[in-house]
Amino acid sequence: MEICFLKSRALDTLKNGLPQIYDKYFTQRDNSWLAEVCGENPFVKFRDVPDFELAPLDKGLGEGEILFRNCKILYKHLSFLTPRQAADERFWAGLCHGVFYDYLRRRHKHDTEEKRPTAKDIKTRFFFEATSITGIFRNSLSKCWWTGRAFYDATRSNVFEKLDIIGANDISSKISYVLRYPFTANPKILNGIVKFFEHFGAKGLGTLKNTLRPAMYELNKRGGAVVLDCLTEEEIASIMIEHVEKIFSQREQPATSKKKFFISINPNDTRTVELNSRVTVVSLRDGSRHIYKADNRLKKKFSDVFNELIGKKINSTVTLRDGKYKITDIT
Repeated sequence: MEICFLKSRALDTLKNGLPQIYDKYFTQRDNSWLAEVCGENPFVKFRDVPDFELAPLDKGLGEGEILFRNCKILYKHLSFLTPRQAADERFWAGLCHGVFYDYLRRRHKHDTEEKRPTAKDIKTRFFFEATSITGIFRNSLSKCWWTGRAFYDATRSNVFEKLDIIGANDISSKISYVLRYPFTANPKILNGIVKFFEHFGAKGLGTLKNTLRPAMYELNKRGGAVVLDCLTEEEIASIMIEHVEKIFSQREQPATSKKKFFISINPNDTRTVELNSRVTVVSLRDGSRHIYKADNRLKKKFSDVFNELIGKKINSTVTLRDGKYKITDIT
């Protein structure tokens, strides 16, 4: 199999002309139209590799299973790439427009009338916006290679055991929520995240948006207070596990068992929040206590909080950033 880069001139021509030519990606069954649009052979040979095929599209596999298999296949056969080569748009655009052009058309159903792509769809699937980590995981092929690379472990008898633990189910979301964080480039941290997945196993994480995403956010937040690189794999996993278990316990708690917070306030107290007042508020949700100084600094930095407090009296209910609060003291 001959794999090629897309020439820089051809890359610019295709990307700049997308608004006018994107329809060719679903009307043209092969890539012969590229030479006509680019005015030359758009490819330059990179190297020959042993033939290989991507996950079959006619075996009834789900979207997640196809992506999961391609992560293994692409990294296994293209593991010789350096990170610099794998971050080069010309390489992935070359694969997408070259040997895997027909595969991607069928993969995204561009070969049918039922699901015609937009110019934006073409740009993310066939090209590679490497300006951010997000771009890496949007291209149809690069996200497979980079995911395979992240979870590949030559020290294990099954080199893709960690990817197997992550699993094919909803793998696109898992990749998005986990690998978007730069600290996952540290194998020790990533191993801790794999242990987190392994812990829940058959129990599952439920809706990833409501469990995995906040767990990763919590891990990132902890990184502001401690150096994550100094933690063990077990400690990384523990941070995430405890956070998700807390989410589960909050959901299982019956509504009738929620704590009620009774706040005793003198009904005859008529103090009002003025400029430079110190205001004590108590959360009606969990009873937590916060103090704000209604000065010009608060007005400038958090004008919504300042405006909500100013002019209010003792016992007033105010809506701040994370819920409703009762004003309990003004000094």
